[in-house]
Parts: sequence; C-alpha cells; structure tokens
Amino acid sequence: MIRNFISFFIACFFGMISHAQVGVGTTTPQAALDVSSTTKGILIPRMTTAQRNAISSPQVSTLVFDTDLGDFYTYTSSGWLALVPKPSSKINQVFSKSSSQYFASGTDITWDQRAGQGTALSYSGATVTLPANKTFMIIGYLSNTYYATGVQYHYQYRVVKSSDNSTTDFVYSTRGHTFIQAQNMDGVDGGTPAFAVINTGSSGQSIKLRVVNATGFGIPSTTSDNGPETTLIIQEL
Repeated sequence: MIRNFISFFIACFFGMISHAQVGVGTTTPQAALDVSSTTKGILIPRMTTAQRNAISSPQVSTLVFDTDLGDFYTYTSSGWLALVPKPSSKINQVFSKSSSQYFASGTDITWDQRAGQGTALSYSGATVTLPANKTFMIIGYLSNTYYATGVQYHYQYRVVKSSDNSTTDFVYSTRGHTFIQAQNMDGVDGGTPAFAVINTGSSGQSIKLRVVNATGFGIPSTTSDNGPETTLIIQEL
C-alpha cells in the first residue's frame, strides 16, 4: 500500500508540473492555482511591520497582511505599498468670524463658525486648542470693513499663545496688518495675513488671533458690512 501511495504521489507531482496547474477544492483547475470554496477563504501570510520589512529580497508582487497597520501590502519596484491607501487624517480646519466685534488693541478675535476636514479642533471664544505632538501652519486674516468718511483704520494682529499672548517656542511667526484707504464709501481691505508655524509638543498648545495695535473700529455693528472674511486657517503639516 505504501508503494502504491508513493506511486500515486509521484504521478500527481509530475502531473502538476506537466500541466502547471494546481487545484484546491476542484479537480479541473482553470489557472496556475485555482482555489474553490464556498465556506472558507485564503489566508495570506500575516506579520508585523518589522517582520515585513525584514523579508530578505522580496520579489515584486509579494503579498502579505501587516497586522500592525491592518492592511494588505504588496512589494513593488518602489517598495512596499498598501493595497488600499488610507485617506489623509491630517487636520485642516477653518474658523471664521461673522458677528460684530470692536477691534481695540489687545482684542482677541472670537470665532463663531468652523468648517474643514480632518479631526475637528476644540475651541472656546477666541481660544483654539491644538493636540499634542503635531506641527501646524496657521494663517490668520482680519477683514476690516467700516462706515466712515475721511478716516483711515490700521490694525496689526498676530497668532499668539493663549497662556501669555507670546510667540515663544513658535517655529516661525509674523504679524499681519490691514490698511484701508479713506474714501467717501465703504473701505477696501488690504495688507497681509498673520502667519505662524507651531510645534505643539507633548502637552499640546492653545492659540488665538490677537490684535496687537489698532485705531478706531474694525467690524461695525451694521450686519450688511460685518467683515465675514475674518478667518483663521489651521493646517497640520
């Protein structure tokens, strides 16, 4: 019986080589490997990211399942690539001001609207809280509109830390300013935005857009002319 089994195995082995087809669950394979089942699937090799990266000289099209990242990875001429790339989860938030506010020196701009993509940042009044261990680019723009004749309004403003109104430990920070030419009609905005790059560190960071020098009124009480373009754009890098 053992001899018959060995003969059968050899016949099957050389039959597979001859036909270059292997069938699992089928006696009539239609491809080099044909797996047929209505109750079970195929288990691809499962390993950690470190184990995947430790594979010696992987061949192009090698397929594994990365248990750390929870995704299938295939090896290409460019290296390991996820079969289903995950969408970016980086934070991209825009805060805006639609209600009236007097812009005296030392005023913190309060926000009443928020939009954007990614994880929503928490905010309260003027303060926006940034999560820990991230880097953000922040652009603030103060829109200054008014009803006045023969008067110029000029504002300087800056992204600062909520704790002490400073830019200590910021990677980069510049002031923004508005400038409106006096006309016999509504003013016309001009100037530059405030810009900052911040590493939040292990404790996170709370920031705000603050007027550091101002003369006169910024956003008047007239609802049809309240400067809704005042914004704070926060983009995770």
